[in-house]
Amino acid sequence: MDTEYHHQVLEAAFLHTKLDCFFVGTYAQRVSFASQQYRALDLITGLNLFGKLHNAASLKVAVVGAGLAGLMAAAALRHYGAKVHVFEGGKEILGRQSNADHRLIHPSIALWPQEQPHHSTNLPVFDWCAGTCSKIIQNIKDEWEESFEPFHCEDDNPPHEPLKVTLNAPITDYTKNFSAKNGRLRCEGTPDWQSDLSFDLVIVATGYGIENAEAEKDFGIVLASGYAHREAGGSAQEQGRKAQVLHHRMRRRRPDRGAASGAR
Repeated sequence: MDTEYHHQVLEAAFLHTKLDCFFVGTYAQRVSFASQQYRALDLITGLNLFGKLHNAASLKVAVVGAGLAGLMAAAALRHYGAKVHVFEGGKEILGRQSNADHRLIHPSIALWPQEQPHHSTNLPVFDWCAGTCSKIIQNIKDEWEESFEPFHCEDDNPPHEPLKVTLNAPITDYTKNFSAKNGRLRCEGTPDWQSDLSFDLVIVATGYGIENAEAEKDFGIVLASGYAHREAGGSAQEQGRKAQVLHHRMRRRRPDRGAASGAR
């Protein structure tokens, strides 16, 4: 296994705070269904390779976003034995693409001409061939429900369930628990039992460009309106300056601008 590649993947995805929080595809060059699936799978593989999923059965992991990357990340985490809770701000999983009957999707045409197109994604789960967007999404939804049997949290949060999904649950922040290694995730518009939960690891899979509003601070991130940014004090001008500096640093060092996540 290519450890250097997976090290680059983790470096590209890590938020660089005191919390274990990783993002999927934030500065990716290729924008496609399959690319986000590959990135999510590579991220979880890298986390396992470098010991982040050690004693996975005792880990509580939150996945923010129930799109293609979020479901792939959740499936891979379950493969390693972690307990996973998926949070989706919308009313359904894979909601953005569900009704796009007019759109034809191909698993690898985005790789052309660097690579010849492939018949399918060749993924271990959620594999698909070319077809209409709505058909592909429905097939993935069916596989998600039938193969992974997620518990849909509404009025209850049974601790023994290994895979849970909460819809209509926009995340407001993720902060470090005092004198502890894990962090606290907060939701809006959910029952009291869901509004303040602790997790050992958070995977943010809310799409592309979510780090454009970064601001500098050692810990504490805010996830709001579909974007992620760290909390910062001072004037708006000072916050903007910090955000630009950090954004520039991250763009310079992130391998997914090239060899890592952008490779797919």
